[in-house]
Order: sequence, then structure tokens, then C-alpha cells
Amino acid sequence: MQLRLEAGDADIVLSVEDDGETNGADAAPKGGMGLLGMQERVVSLGGTLQFERRETGGARLVARIPTLPVEP
Repeated sequence: MQLRLEAGDADIVLSVEDDGETNGADAAPKGGMGLLGMQERVVSLGGTLQFERRETGGARLVARIPTLPVEP
């Protein structure tokens, strides 16, 4: 798994990438809001959330949140 956090003048970008390998069948927690919950939180901060599965396995998740105030 790779985590990357970048802070720029206009936004903060967090990316999470994995290769699709797990440490066992019970590695993923059960009963959460998952991607929907993450998206709602990011959007509430004026940001965007992108999720993509890779053909070779694994996935990439990118959250982009503006550092400047967002007008309601």
C-alpha cells in the first residue's frame, strides 16, 4: 500500500494505492459506510473523491480538498 499526501497553495491531495493483495479474508472491516461515507465527508469540505480499480488488481483512491475557504 502506498499513501501520499501533498499540500499545495490551493488544495490538499491524499492518494491511497494498493495492489489488491490482502492479509486474509477478514482484513476488511465489516459494516461501515465505506466509499460513500468518505465521499460525503470530502464533498462537505468542498472537495472531490475519485476511486478507480486497476486491471492488474488493486485500486487507487484520491481525495482532493481545497485549502481556501469555500463559500456556501
